[in-house]
Amino acid sequence: MKQTLEQEEIAQILRDAGCCEDEVCRMLCHADDTACLLTHLSRRRAMLLDEVHRSEKKIDCLDYLIYRIQNIRRE
Repeated sequence: MKQTLEQEEIAQILRDAGCCEDEVCRMLCHADDTACLLTHLSRRRAMLLDEVHRSEKKIDCLDYLIYRIQNIRRE
């Protein structure tokens, strides 16, 4: 039995993943072309992962500053 995702289910998953309505509509236009849809989804995933890495770098900077300040207070 072949499984398929309904358009509304795809749309809701995309919204839950942080896609705006324009992105949702663009991706739904490609819902029948799985290769194209997978390309769009992979790009969106890569973009989100880049955001995570940028946030991790900012957290590392704050952790370093906290570490430095704590060491100065101990002296």
